Amino acid sequence: MSVESDPELRKALTLALRELERSDRLRSEIESALHRKGIAEPAIARAMSQLERWGFVDDHRVVTDRVESLRRRKLGPQRILARLEAQGIEAAGLVTVPLEEQIEEMRALLAKRPAGDPPAKAARYLAGRGYDEEAIEEVLRRSYPDLSEI
Repeated sequence: MSVESDPELRKALTLALRELERSDRLRSEIESALHRKGIAEPAIARAMSQLERWGFVDDHRVVTDRVESLRRRKLGPQRILARLEAQGIEAAGLVTVPLEEQIEEMRALLAKRPAGDPPAKAARYLAGRGYDEEAIEEVLRRSYPDLSEI
């Protein structure tokens, strides 16, 4: 059935494209929006298939973009995972940041903080940004060489 001969499909596509004008969306986000607008399930399924064929819906691209956006905001892997999971995205295994890269990021973050921050305060700050314990311990060893035990 063509878009021209199916008013429900046309309505679903129009609403979905409006959602996508605002920002890239996950398939589930578009489907939820269409359900809220009262679109019937068969029209939603046909609209989603058409959007995927056109290349407008690509969950992998959306998740990758969201991860990159959160990384640019200097959030650590744990915080990124929590944000994605809060959005209903199963993200385990999608957010992997090499230890050295995490350490570089954390050192840059600490360099912007007041001089003389005690190690415990620095550790709390970095943990709050979502960096993992192993990475925090390593950056503290490198940033506070006088520490005997972390």
